[in-house]
Amino acid sequence: MRKLLSLALLLVPYAASANADAPAISAWVPTGPSKISVSYFGYYSSEVNDFNTGNGSVYMYNLLALNYKLNQRFTVSVRPTFTYDSEGIRYGYEMPAKTEMADSHIALIDKTPLSLPFEIKTKAIYKLFVPTAPDQIEAGTYGGVGADFEAARDLPMGFSVGYYGRGWALAQKNSTYISNQGSTPKLKVTQSGQIEHWLRATKYFGDRLNISQGIGVKDEFYNANNDENQRHEAFQLLETNLNFSVNDNIDFSIGVAQSTPSSQSFQVYNNDDTSYVFMTSVRM
Repeated sequence: MRKLLSLALLLVPYAASANADAPAISAWVPTGPSKISVSYFGYYSSEVNDFNTGNGSVYMYNLLALNYKLNQRFTVSVRPTFTYDSEGIRYGYEMPAKTEMADSHIALIDKTPLSLPFEIKTKAIYKLFVPTAPDQIEAGTYGGVGADFEAARDLPMGFSVGYYGRGWALAQKNSTYISNQGSTPKLKVTQSGQIEHWLRATKYFGDRLNISQGIGVKDEFYNANNDENQRHEAFQLLETNLNFSVNDNIDFSIGVAQSTPSSQSFQVYNNDDTSYVFMTSVRM
């Protein structure tokens, strides 16, 4: 599940306080009088090394959501997703354009899963994945479950801090499969799960503009070993975003995100592990 979102980068629009998993969770909750609403979330990235060649490809993750508000606390969301890689340099190789289905799922959004002291606000999303991505289908994926959780607190002088966690696990038939992505087919192992933990600090400049800094760790789990993957791999994560709310229904973010294998020496936003990122969410 390429970038399921490593998608730290991942499915996280960080725009002003109305935004999603890092306020991203709230981005999918209808705010109008109608019980039904439609949302869009877009994540766009380009590897720094590839971008600097002048011909770097752009990876696009697109999520459409049809939301139904059950009550003041719960909302159900059906989320078909697809990815698009533009033509150009991708991970150092010249690659053609490619469009694929991605990690489509059904979500139950809980606006108040826990009642915590000290005015700590919590949100959660519980997910049921449908095997629509090509690598999921090739791995014989039956389905999967996942969850996102947020606990955040506002501080004086326009600051906030929070913990943001997410994880998922898949049930699969095969431990390996032949991938036809790229110039030559090769044996791939199936990724069966992933867990991320984030700490994030945000500084608000009024109601529309803020800067967020996140630091995190990610653990990926595979069903077998090969030359590219071990059964368990760990990564150190960084992200810095400038977030802006156009209005109550439109947000966008620009920034940089880094994912460094824990086995390597850590450098802040070194080109080899860093991507330029743009995110947007629209709620109707």
